[in-house]
Amino acid sequence: MGFGSLKLKLFVFAIWVLILCSGRVDCSKCRIAPIIFNFGDSNSDTGGLVAGLGYPVNLPNGRAFFNTSTGRLSDGRLIIDFLCELIALSLSLSSRSSIWIWHGTLQCIVDGTKHMLMQNHVLKEKTSLLDLKTIYNQGGRKFWVHNTGPLGCLPQKLSFVRNISLDPHGCLLDYNSAAKLFNSGLLHLCQDLRSQLKDATIVYVDIYSIKYDLIANSFKFGKYVGPLK
Repeated sequence: MGFGSLKLKLFVFAIWVLILCSGRVDCSKCRIAPIIFNFGDSNSDTGGLVAGLGYPVNLPNGRAFFNTSTGRLSDGRLIIDFLCELIALSLSLSSRSSIWIWHGTLQCIVDGTKHMLMQNHVLKEKTSLLDLKTIYNQGGRKFWVHNTGPLGCLPQKLSFVRNISLDPHGCLLDYNSAAKLFNSGLLHLCQDLRSQLKDATIVYVDIYSIKYDLIANSFKFGKYVGPLK
């Protein structure tokens, strides 16, 4: 995640806030539709990068689910899709742009995880904390915070760096150590926020462990081909 003027870069891969509806959402009983604020990178970008910057995203992205390029940096559905499906929000394609949007939702796009690898200065958290508290002061009470994944397993990084220490699953040790250190700080930050924002629910999701398990135990999930093959 990058840091600077864009909002919530310190610790948000994806944050969602449901306003006025609590617990298991029954939209038929809500006077105002649930709202999702989604801050994220390619893992949750439904077309913001394309619409905002004109970045070309072509096939094979989109082939697995939509059978066409949608402006998403993925082959199919995203976590945000399943969250919206859970609260009964329907998917639609805007006729005026390439963004896939959800009825009754608002999606905000910021920098992605890979930008954390491009920083050459001390990372600051104060601005991001103020931004999250701004959402809280506007009525947001439910926050879902994803940590960063195993950066040392990214094919891009593996293709750039050669002849250094790898773990038993072929991932770069130094990159993954940096990701773990970042996640440790993020976890403590979430714990601090829980004590500050008394009536808020802040869920910390260990995406690192989930993704690393997919790599380390790939044989459980179907045929696997090494990322550089």
